Amino acid sequence: MKLKKKILLIELLEELRSENLVNCMFYQNAYISCDKIYKKNIFLRLCKQKEVFTKDLEELIKELQKEVHALSHNNIPNFISPKKIRNSSPAFKINNKRNFYECFKRESTSYKKYMECLAKATDGKIREKLMSHRHKIYLTISEMNIMGIKKYPIGSI
Repeated sequence: MKLKKKILLIELLEELRSENLVNCMFYQNAYISCDKIYKKNIFLRLCKQKEVFTKDLEELIKELQKEVHALSHNNIPNFISPKKIRNSSPAFKINNKRNFYECFKRESTSYKKYMECLAKATDGKIREKLMSHRHKIYLTISEMNIMGIKKYPIGSI
């Protein structure tokens, strides 16, 4: 893989990682605000899933940064991790009835970003991780469709 493609892939993975962090915080807040056990279980499962995704993406980013550093001689850009996320952000304050619909929208956009990243990735190990993450997100979206979240967004579950 060329150096330019690797740098572009690192930026895409960094974007995915930051999105997973934001989603994890959203699911944690939704878990805390829910009063029903089955809702809490869904949000807790999604939160743990996003934490695992974030750790996997951090490992992939570190490996790619080592490769880029080995290929280039002090010409690598500074890879700055995203800013810390605050719970007071308006993105986390959402109506409790619409949590599942918001969850569906977040998972759908995440699925699209994984597809975009898979199109750019050529390394087998990176593609394997991204495909497993994408498949888990696909299963989550399928489960939400079965629940009727897309059809009945406000009164869902």
